[in-house]
Amino acid sequence: MKAKGYRPDELTFLSLLTACSVSGLTDDGWVLFKSMQKDYDLVPQTEHYACMVDLIGRTGDFNEALRFIDEMPLAPSSAIWGSLLRVSRNSNNIEVAEMAAERISEIQHDNTGCYVALCNMYADAGRWDDVFRVRDLMSEKGLRKTDAVSLVELPTKQYSFVNGDMSHAESLVINEESDKLSTIIGENLHERDDVFDPVDRPVMANRHSVRLATVFGLISARIGSPVIVKKNVRVCDDCHDALKKISKFTCREIVISDSSIYHHFCEGSCSCGDYR
Repeated sequence: MKAKGYRPDELTFLSLLTACSVSGLTDDGWVLFKSMQKDYDLVPQTEHYACMVDLIGRTGDFNEALRFIDEMPLAPSSAIWGSLLRVSRNSNNIEVAEMAAERISEIQHDNTGCYVALCNMYADAGRWDDVFRVRDLMSEKGLRKTDAVSLVELPTKQYSFVNGDMSHAESLVINEESDKLSTIIGENLHERDDVFDPVDRPVMANRHSVRLATVFGLISARIGSPVIVKKNVRVCDDCHDALKKISKFTCREIVISDSSIYHHFCEGSCSCGDYR
């Protein structure tokens, strides 16, 4: 853009900062953030600050991230605290996650995402008393976890799946293929206590919506073509790990767009570098 004489705007910098955050380019992110005002007289907005919180948090320096939030000229929004919550989850920093979730709930009383994130962290840490405590709190507030829905794109149509879905004509075949893949990749299947289907029953990892959609794509799309899936919530750790292995075994590219970023699974690895 600079070479062609085009002037970047706020959206340009938001895209750049997001790319730096996802790629872990901390130094480049800082240069761009400072350049907004210094070189282009653009005032950073909440979205830009949220990117910077994510960028700093990915380094693991949560003291610096909190200092940055304290010194912002804007009042921290739920998006700012949401960025901090996301990076604290990725770093398994429950203390910071609890603080961020509390700030979010103070701003948005009906925000279920912060409670779900805490439940997942507590479950991963084996803190089941805290899992049930948070669930009870959600129940008291009348909050319910967003149902996971995944859409797989085929040339002529999109097909949707929910956790534990048995509504499709090919459901038995899909489940059978999913079980075969789980065996092949050596997946230790278990019911994730933090993932439920629409009638609140625990769902095994290879019955999650994203897995069902991916398997359907693998058996329905043209051989060798990439499988493209859209998911409305974050891909769980179990599915993320399994999809890497499935991409290697099947020699297929799998692209998952979740509520956070795009995941490009190819030959056993993911473009997110396992930092989501």
